[in-house]
Amino acid sequence: MLPNVSFYLDVARLLSALIVFVGHAAGRLITGSFLCQTSRYLQTAVIVLFVISGYVIGYVVNTRENSLSQYNINRLSLLYSVVIPALFITIISDKVCLIFAPPLLKQGQSEYSGDQDDTIFSHFPIHTVIRDIW
Repeated sequence: MLPNVSFYLDVARLLSALIVFVGHAAGRLITGSFLCQTSRYLQTAVIVLFVISGYVIGYVVNTRENSLSQYNINRLSLLYSVVIPALFITIISDKVCLIFAPPLLKQGQSEYSGDQDDTIFSHFPIHTVIRDIW
């Protein structure tokens, strides 16, 4: 891959990731609707991230990785380098909110959190990503 192309892909990924981050952090309770304008771009930014990531993974598989085990090790190491810190930050944030601001946890509940009957079928649209079908 040419260095120019790699640079532009990295910039596009960074901007998309920042839009997703700011869009998720832009709740009315947290920012007072200051950044809520970014929420309309969330879905597009996520799609851009997926497309660019697929392109980069395809390039890496074709040029650098020679075996399935090497591919799996590399993908899992990338995944766990994000998942473990994210879980740690989530647990710490939850504990801090439980101590200092318990009402925030109740106010942030969505229509999919606990108000419905808790059967496997009530969670089906969420886990199969079909709740956004037009």
